[in-house]
Amino acid sequence: MIGTCGHLSNLLKLEFDSRDYQLGIQFAIDRSKILAVVLLNTNRISFGLQRVRTAWDDCQASRDRNAIYGYLTAVYGLVAWWTAEGREIERARRALRLVRLEISDREDPFAAIIRCTADPAKADKRTRSKRSRVMRYAVASKPDSVPLDQFIRRKGGINACATRFSRRLGRGAANRSERAVEKR
Repeated sequence: MIGTCGHLSNLLKLEFDSRDYQLGIQFAIDRSKILAVVLLNTNRISFGLQRVRTAWDDCQASRDRNAIYGYLTAVYGLVAWWTAEGREIERARRALRLVRLEISDREDPFAAIIRCTADPAKADKRTRSKRSRVMRYAVASKPDSVPLDQFIRRKGGINACATRFSRRLGRGAANRSERAVEKR
């Protein structure tokens, strides 16, 4: 009887160890799936940044004054892709972490990608802000069928689009419209 009871406890222990082992494997598999998804997303972000960086290098190597439109189109395309997935802010922040830059809560995805990919000496804070406003204006006003460079040129260029964004859609737009209502 004692032998049987001992044998039974060994079987139960073996079964418990087996279940524990299976749970351990399941945890490792779940953990590896999560890790694989994180790595996959990081690789996608890294690949996207590399494409935009290549567009920046091409823009800087060219003497054509319209070369900047290729770079802006690359930035716009990357952020549009992330926006379609509903993850533009998360991915822009991850991109900043990936290139070891400080994350700002006030920075929009366009400005973040410009900061990640452009030479800081040639794209200072004001330049980043202007280009970001141009692309945010395009998001709000550009028909999907019109290429970004054509849209910007038709609206008067980079400076004109940045000004239009600031006047109509920027931070002060709500305050100006409220003041206009108060004057009536």
